[in-house]
Amino acid sequence: MSPRRAVAALGLAAIAVALFYLSIYPIRGYRQPLGFDTARYLWRNRCVADAGLAGLRACGPPLATSMPGRIAYPLVTLPARTVLGVDRATAAAVVPAVFSLGMGLAAAALLRPALRVDPVTTAVAVVTVATSTIAVRLAAPESYADNLIALGLGTAALALAAGRNLGPSARVTAAVMLGAAGLSHWPTLALITLVLLAGAALLLPGAWRDRRGESIHRSAAARFAAVAALGLALWIAATTLLLGTGPDRFFAAPMASRAKLVLDRQAHSFPITLPAAMIGVVALRRRRSEGRAELEALLAGWVLVVVAALVRWALAPALPELLRAFGSGFPPHRFVAMALPLPMLGAVAIAWTRGIGRGVGTALLLFAIAGWMVIGGRSWWRSEPFLSTPRLTEAAVLARYLDRQVPAGVPVIVPVDGVGVNAFTDLYQLADNLRAELPPSRIPNAYLYLGRTEQLLAGQPTFVGDTGYDAASRHRWSAVRRVFRGPHVVALLRSFSPEVQRVAAQHPTRRLARDVLILRGPTPITLGMGAPVAEVRSVLLAWAYTGMLVLLGLLGWGWSGRLARQDLLLRLALAPAVGTGVLVWGGLLADASGISPGGLSGTVLLAGLTAGGLWWGRRSSVDGNEPPS
Repeated sequence: MSPRRAVAALGLAAIAVALFYLSIYPIRGYRQPLGFDTARYLWRNRCVADAGLAGLRACGPPLATSMPGRIAYPLVTLPARTVLGVDRATAAAVVPAVFSLGMGLAAAALLRPALRVDPVTTAVAVVTVATSTIAVRLAAPESYADNLIALGLGTAALALAAGRNLGPSARVTAAVMLGAAGLSHWPTLALITLVLLAGAALLLPGAWRDRRGESIHRSAAARFAAVAALGLALWIAATTLLLGTGPDRFFAAPMASRAKLVLDRQAHSFPITLPAAMIGVVALRRRRSEGRAELEALLAGWVLVVVAALVRWALAPALPELLRAFGSGFPPHRFVAMALPLPMLGAVAIAWTRGIGRGVGTALLLFAIAGWMVIGGRSWWRSEPFLSTPRLTEAAVLARYLDRQVPAGVPVIVPVDGVGVNAFTDLYQLADNLRAELPPSRIPNAYLYLGRTEQLLAGQPTFVGDTGYDAASRHRWSAVRRVFRGPHVVALLRSFSPEVQRVAAQHPTRRLARDVLILRGPTPITLGMGAPVAEVRSVLLAWAYTGMLVLLGLLGWGWSGRLARQDLLLRLALAPAVGTGVLVWGGLLADASGISPGGLSGTVLLAGLTAGGLWWGRRSSVDGNEPPS
């Protein structure tokens, strides 16, 4: 196989994915990255840059969690940002594209027994998975970046566990990737672990029958079980011994979960994607190739896990208390959003069209890929940024005032009015916007109050007779009430409440900036100027995307050398995921040694890990082939 042809095919796939995800910024003129949760990633990155991973525990906000066990996003993006010299908004904008591509590459590696092993077919599989409705659902509207990173790592772990001729070190590497997935998003670790165990269970009868109980530990079923156990053990050790935390807990309201499930059913275009997956099943069954049994077991196990989770959710009221409590906080639409076998089998179906004659097959292939991207693009192009430049600017002005005139530890309360139908969700997202510009030390003392400013100043909650609004107001007041009697600051920001102009007329000396009032706290000494905030720079999107992909790929290229020395396509497909996993574990160990993952030390860490990987890959090529497992 020509290395030039392999690199060119995967390079074209990377360009297609970049255009799919990033062209929305210059065309729509968006100045902030997409995604409801993006603001949370930004302020969590600031906490880690300021005080290392321990900073996540220190800057836990009121009525929310800083998720100190989810460390992959800051450990990967902070060093890359520093090396590439891009602002945080532009870096956040390319994250969905980079890790959707990484997930697509890992899926192509897993699908090798179902595909013709050539660059074009591999590139088709990459684009199909990376632009699928599954990938888009993780990228928008919420921006489940932790989930996206973890799913790419987990899929790479499955590919390594399923490989028959990758050598014993593939099992260890698979477990390391699985543990890294847990450090990004532990429910994804749980999903992939269950997939491995389900696949092992499906393969075990055949392994026992064929081998008659002899050397059962060398079977694929044993490999899967060993990877699941070791990956889970690594994650538990890292979270308890190095991070001193556990899995974050969250609650998903049944009504909201049901509504999202209905919306997602439309977004995933099941009348089209399910038949395509069924065609992929037929194409896979017709193919005779080494490793097909392991692939079929993993895909079947994955489907069984997702279906079981949905059945458990649907039957929850009728289940015993113990079973009803298990997994109750994980919303069902997230299981559907992680049903990666759907686009993977769709990729098999699309790649199968290449065999229908040279001219007709090529035409069908191009038509199928274009149609598939249109289906995913419909959801992506409906997305809008929830981050707002005016909102961030006002928060930055407030942050500067707090640093100059307010002692550390003094609470700041920001009234919010004009929320939408889902007041709880809107308040959490507004709070993340505020925290995105506050210094990490101020985040634990930043509060939102839902209601009228007069009611807040009078020390009372606001109720309007609407069940959802009043519940959210009561929830926020429970935290504000605890700090209201002591010293505190009340800041009114125009983008959080439309009352600024009316209240400013009553308090002319309390104006900090045009759209910011300080109603309680030290009188502003000078009129605050609009502080510059980071915005997406369209001219740098290609640089940030390419640079982050090259950094992760180069880092993973060396460390994957022992796994796939003689298989260029497999090594290229695994490199970004392996690089991500190495950076997560390297950053965690460096932080435990007192080395910050941000700034110059983060750059040195990234360079050292890359150099070490290239040395390891070179040494592996000199040492010769590793005996197969």
